[in-house]
Amino acid sequence: MDERYDQLVDYVKQGLARGYTEEAIRAVFAQSNYDPGVVDRVFLSARATNKVPHPTSHTGKYLAGMKMGTIAVVIAVVFLVRTTGALQQNLATSGTELQQPTTISSSASPQAQDHSASSGNASTTSSVAPTASSTVTPSTTPVPVATATPIGQKTITSSPSSSPAPGPSSSPSPSPSPPPPPPPVYAYRNGTYTANGNFNTPGGTETIGITLVISNDVITSTSATNGATNSTSIYYTNIFISNYKSLVVGKKLKGLSLSKVSSASLTPIGFNNAANAIRSQAS
Repeated sequence: MDERYDQLVDYVKQGLARGYTEEAIRAVFAQSNYDPGVVDRVFLSARATNKVPHPTSHTGKYLAGMKMGTIAVVIAVVFLVRTTGALQQNLATSGTELQQPTTISSSASPQAQDHSASSGNASTTSSVAPTASSTVTPSTTPVPVATATPIGQKTITSSPSSSPAPGPSSSPSPSPSPPPPPPPVYAYRNGTYTANGNFNTPGGTETIGITLVISNDVITSTSATNGATNSTSIYYTNIFISNYKSLVVGKKLKGLSLSKVSSASLTPIGFNNAANAIRSQAS
């Protein structure tokens, strides 16, 4: 009996550890026709030997993570704003304006003219004379003003995220499926048991021997031995033995009790006494 009781305790502890509620497990016990008192004792034993952790709120964890993420974003934005302002100030103070260049265009290129001396001169001279004058015209194309950027610095631009922060999911979490049925617990051990039952008659106390084969609390086979000594008792006991089996085989041992069987009214008392002794043996 202790081993079967421990199986129920383990069943409750495993069900609670998997997230099943106590009400759901009790409902399965009720569907399996377990004694409520036994179920209460099983839950007390399960709690005494195993502390079931309370489920952590996933929503609380999610909100805490959102709070920390929001603080990190605010710090990053403040840092970027300050960095951008400092860069703009540095650029304003260190920027230089490039001077507007002028374009020099030449209308003609100088031409070298070689003049040959007369045949009477001993040496030949060459002279270069410009053929046209060079003029300077200002460019009419506007020159953009460039500002110098300090070496080693980068321009950082920050753009706030346009996507909203995700909120907690509104879909309910799926409830766990019903727990499986608990293992069956039987009141009696399987086996073959024999006991004698006494009953009183007008001729004195008589006895009947009863043998029962028990499997999962159900009587699967039976036999009886007539132990009466008085002729009248022997007669009625034989009547009982010829007719009692159909009232016993297939029935549960627990609570089984016979009254009058055919015309035998005292012999069933002996059977009931023998059945009580067998219950004690099989428990």
